[in-house]
Amino acid sequence: MLYAKTVRSTKARAEILSISLPGMPPDYFVIGKEDVPGINRMKTVVSDHPLFAEQKVSYIGQPVLLIAGPDREMVRDLVSRVEIIYREAKPVLSLEEAEELSQPFTDYHYEKGNMQKAFAEAASHIEDTFSTGYQEHVYLEPQGIAAEYKDGTLFVYGSMQCPYYVKNALLESMDLPEDKLRVIQTVTGGAFGGRRIPVPDGLSGGCCRVQNRKTGNDDLRQKRRYDSYNQAPPFPDTL
Repeated sequence: MLYAKTVRSTKARAEILSISLPGMPPDYFVIGKEDVPGINRMKTVVSDHPLFAEQKVSYIGQPVLLIAGPDREMVRDLVSRVEIIYREAKPVLSLEEAEELSQPFTDYHYEKGNMQKAFAEAASHIEDTFSTGYQEHVYLEPQGIAAEYKDGTLFVYGSMQCPYYVKNALLESMDLPEDKLRVIQTVTGGAFGGRRIPVPDGLSGGCCRVQNRKTGNDDLRQKRRYDSYNQAPPFPDTL
């Protein structure tokens, strides 16, 4: 079994100019976007979230590379010696800024029923501006995910609330037929909705699968608390 740790962006918005890697000992591996067999995207509603960063990064904590090897501490040391040179751009940090600049990351549309008819027939209209802040879930156990091959089928295990999100993300990014993939929700403690967000589990599952494919080894990824809170997407603010 190999341990893996992700090299993540330290910039909120930037172009990647160069990546300098340390010398890799035998049986240690660097995994990146070029190792993804399918589409380098993690599908949720649409396929808009890169599994590994490409020419740019869009948030602090975005996965850039994965380093895997047999010794956990050596993996952490190698990750700490990766140097990434960025050309920073001004980040967009609020909904108001994004609306003013017309720079949405993804534009979703949902429509049901006849809105004009509903307004026309409503007994009264109430207009105001409502907003909510960020929310982070303090789930009971750290995030962890593991992957192995058995009899030609990939098995992915993790503490998660929505294994179907992870499954759909893996089918597309890993170019797997449905009958060759099983995503299994292990015992999950108090998640409070935080484990239903597909991004951390989908990214971890995808990274695990790419590592598994390149190295031929079973693999394990578990985040420390700091990593979970620093990298997991909270429920975003709304306006």
